[in-house]
This record gives sequence, structure tokens and C-alpha cells, in this order.
Amino acid sequence: WLEGKVTGEYDETTENAVKGFQAKRELEQTGEVDAKTLEALNSMTRKPTDDELNNRITPGPTLLGDGSEPA
Repeated sequence: WLEGKVTGEYDETTENAVKGFQAKRELEQTGEVDAKTLEALNSMTRKPTDDELNNRITPGPTLLGDGSEPA
């Protein structure tokens, strides 16, 4: 969903993205990452698991069972 190049600068594109984030969450649309905006961002963030940090795939439960019992 990102349009444009990532520049590392807080430019008009970044400001518009922040305003869009704020609008979607019914925050004042300042384009600045103020305390309320940062709180909203942080509330949506979680610490990655060790597997995610190390790019490991851990098998989960099967969708249809293990196949040992007849359906």
C-alpha cells in the first residue's frame, strides 16, 4: 500500500501517511506523531516471537486432523 520511494526523510508523503493513520483512528489530523498517535501505533504493535525474529517456520495444528481417524 506504500506509494512512492522510502527516503528516510519526514517529508510530505510521510506527513500524509500519518494524517491518514490519524484519520482512520479518529485522531486529530496533524501529520505529526504526537503522544496520542504514538500511543495508537504502540497499541497495535507486539514483540515478535523468537521464530519470527529468526525466520523459522513452526508447524501448527493441521486443518483436517492428523488423518489417523476415519472421517
